[in-house]
Amino acid sequence: MYGLEIDRSSPLSISKQLQNQIRKSILDGKLIAGERLPSSRSMANEMGISRNTVIQVYEQLIAEGYLTSTEGSGTYVVDIGKYTQSYNETILYNKSEVHRKDNSISFNAGNPDSSLFPKTIWSKLLKQACMDEEDETNAYCNFTGMEKLQRAICDYVYRVKGIVCDYHQIIITPGTSGGVELIAKTFKKYFNKMVLEDPCIHFVINTFSNYGYEVLPVSVDTQGMQVEALHKIPNTDLIYVVPSHQFPIGGILPVARRIALLQYAKEQNAYVMEDDYDCEFRYKGEPIQPLRNLDPERVIYLGSFSKIFSPSLRIGYMIVPHHLCDIVTRQMELSNQWVNSTLQLALAEFLELKYLDKHIYKMKKVYEKKRLHLIKCIEKEFGAHAKVSGEYAGLHLLFQYERNFTDQDIQSLEDAGVIVDFVENYSIIKGNHKNELVLGYGELSNSEIEEGVKRLRMALEH
Repeated sequence: MYGLEIDRSSPLSISKQLQNQIRKSILDGKLIAGERLPSSRSMANEMGISRNTVIQVYEQLIAEGYLTSTEGSGTYVVDIGKYTQSYNETILYNKSEVHRKDNSISFNAGNPDSSLFPKTIWSKLLKQACMDEEDETNAYCNFTGMEKLQRAICDYVYRVKGIVCDYHQIIITPGTSGGVELIAKTFKKYFNKMVLEDPCIHFVINTFSNYGYEVLPVSVDTQGMQVEALHKIPNTDLIYVVPSHQFPIGGILPVARRIALLQYAKEQNAYVMEDDYDCEFRYKGEPIQPLRNLDPERVIYLGSFSKIFSPSLRIGYMIVPHHLCDIVTRQMELSNQWVNSTLQLALAEFLELKYLDKHIYKMKKVYEKKRLHLIKCIEKEFGAHAKVSGEYAGLHLLFQYERNFTDQDIQSLEDAGVIVDFVENYSIIKGNHKNELVLGYGELSNSEIEEGVKRLRMALEH
């Protein structure tokens, strides 16, 4: 059926295989826009697999924007446009601080629940790494990272995200911020313009501004970057995007916009920086397929373990196109930038022994309960006076109030001991998000969530 085949000896699950094949058939034009797919029951019978598996596959591809479904009328292929991957030869690279009170409650969007981190296992692996007799743990390691960790990440991203790469394309960095700074340093003598989402996380804006880039903002909506606005920018060299769970708005970039983004980048001979922020924690379906899978030679992929483990574990990674490996490696050597080899070895073991998979599986259930509890509390306290969005992934959601926030609101929140992030503070172009807050819930208990939302409502009523 449609040339779809299941390889039961593959390390990929049946649902992953089916997703990948349908996705590829749509991208290759074998399944055309408007074409109706078989019902889940018919597909399951034909393929000899569970109907629930087919339903799961369809739901995932609907979430990614490849398919659409209307109750009673079936499942259809979406018109996503056309895009041809880039190849090496087509790309040239010469181109208000808040003082926290003892009883305050912080809806910080960046912190996971570190109390549930498997400290005993991690301590054991760290000790094992320290005692390891191999010379590489007692000396300076390769600037791009330890091969053992590179290979472990290579296997992990293939299993979980469908990313196909060679281990030497993986560069170990001190967190995502370290990767962003490395890119800014690497290209500063070739590039001078970069585009990013607006609103956007502070360190990205600050890093590129500090290195002398002209930073050009593009607005986002509930589906991520408004890609059509890119055509108002005649020239650019780098594009920073968070397609799987935009921060802080929380939108998921649909595949039609992804293809339009890559087409624009190709026309501009630009690189796309994909920050896969919060991608592991998705509460409807599986993690969204990375943008990189559509064009591995144009996308620089940024991943991190900070949101999974703890912000204190400053280990991230980049997956760079083959032809950029040498230039990025040289910049790491010039910067004398590297990550502790003992931590790298311990993390490699953590990945190889599938402890990370188990931890993510456990934490998704924990965060899902916290997410639902936060939404329930907001509905109880605010009713129709507020709404939430961007809640199906990550460790934060977007809170939209019925009116714009005032200076009095800011003071009332501080007096009430509620620490929140105003979306307007993340904006380059001011005025579009005056009624929006980012509410993080990763590190909060249910009782703290209840008390925090109650204080939030009382402070805004004043």
